Amino acid sequence: MKLRRVVRLLLAYTACGPAILAASIVVDAFLFRPIARAWPALFPWNRELNALSLILAAVPGGAAAVWLAEDEKRGTTLLPAFAAALELVALLWLVGQRVEVPNPLVVGWRGWLMAGAAVMAGGALLVRGRWRWLAWAVLALALTAGLGTVRYDSYEVGVVIPAGRVRLAGTLTVPGRRLDAVHPAVLLVHDLGCHDRDETWGINRPFREIAGHLAANGYVVLRYDKRGCGRSGGEFSRADLDDFVGDATAAARFLAGRREVGGRPVFALGHGFGGVVAVRAAQAAPDLFDGLLLAGAPSSPTADWLRAQYRYRLETGGASPDQVDAYLADVDRWIEGVASRQYLHYGDYFGLRGLSEALQAEQHVTPLPPDWLRQALAHDQPAALAGLSLPVLILNGEADWQVPPSEARALAEALEAAGRSDWELVLLPGVNHHLVAVAGMDAGFLLEQTEGYAQERHPVAPAALDALVRWLNPQSSTRDH
Repeated sequence: MKLRRVVRLLLAYTACGPAILAASIVVDAFLFRPIARAWPALFPWNRELNALSLILAAVPGGAAAVWLAEDEKRGTTLLPAFAAALELVALLWLVGQRVEVPNPLVVGWRGWLMAGAAVMAGGALLVRGRWRWLAWAVLALALTAGLGTVRYDSYEVGVVIPAGRVRLAGTLTVPGRRLDAVHPAVLLVHDLGCHDRDETWGINRPFREIAGHLAANGYVVLRYDKRGCGRSGGEFSRADLDDFVGDATAAARFLAGRREVGGRPVFALGHGFGGVVAVRAAQAAPDLFDGLLLAGAPSSPTADWLRAQYRYRLETGGASPDQVDAYLADVDRWIEGVASRQYLHYGDYFGLRGLSEALQAEQHVTPLPPDWLRQALAHDQPAALAGLSLPVLILNGEADWQVPPSEARALAEALEAAGRSDWELVLLPGVNHHLVAVAGMDAGFLLEQTEGYAQERHPVAPAALDALVRWLNPQSSTRDH
């Protein structure tokens, strides 16, 4: 076999996949992006243009693979195009592992299907017989499936939020496809732990679902990675509660200044302890927010709330009274150690005078750094909320064992005692702290302890999504600036 033939085969079977991806990047950067800059109205269609650049590169790439491997004696075959398609799909999968907010039309099954079919269709241009028409029919079906199964009622923009010396990476979800439209906005604030912008647990991404639902109902939504988490800067274990409050305030100010919002009302939705962060952010910048939505937010002092959560988990999990008492004694020593500044840094939890082995394991899962916990222990949520002059939605699942509905009722009672009337309490039967539908509090707790719980799809309960929109709509119309 001649050297030229060997080189052509190597190029056909190993280089066409990477070449297609590289060519699509060039087409996108030097053709579609300049077009979008020249015609800004095309910007909301950026993900479709990005997918089109990949398809346009894939068709000639498939043809090139077949041409390079063409044999004068044996003729042409679709095998090299198939190999190039597999290479391209593998590369797109690798890109999906690296990209935080992948384009669903490029990364994921839609992109794999459309790009692979486009490569095969390009290869079929040089193959005689019915394969040509079959490959192009498959491409037509792939484009229909890929382009026909995405949402066209909103688009997403990756953003970077300045928060002092830290830069927070986030995603802005915008309704519709018109650049000149403005909409009310909602900032999503995370629960405890080192969360990314989607508040991901297992394979579930509740903040992404909430953002999509709110955008479909006309709201711009901003969600962001916590400092030190995801693609945001900073160090999570060194951050205190004030740092997270400052980040939420900076994110709200960034959101309010966006062209897509244009002076319309801005609301904060705090999930779990994110409700505390949202309230403190509203205290710090009262003119920035037009209302608060507190979903599963605690009311009790943090020390009491933590003890109650540990007690429920131990007793429902089958621990004996002596085991419960011993564990809660360790919790008390931890809280006292934080309050007395025995624990100054997160690493002190794991030193010679650190926490018990069980609590150390807890801190690896949901870190509560000493500075953060010290400030949280001093926070009075009912008093802080009652002191604000903002409308409030208090939303809680009746099956929430982490923040039981009694916490929501206590917040409502504090507002009522303060003479406030601009609040609403909504309790959702059969909904847990993840805002997921479950059979009941105890049944939901036991389900959460199973190994497969986080690896199964658990969508946000429609009742929770509907309650958010039902409260927001009248508030956004009456509080328009």
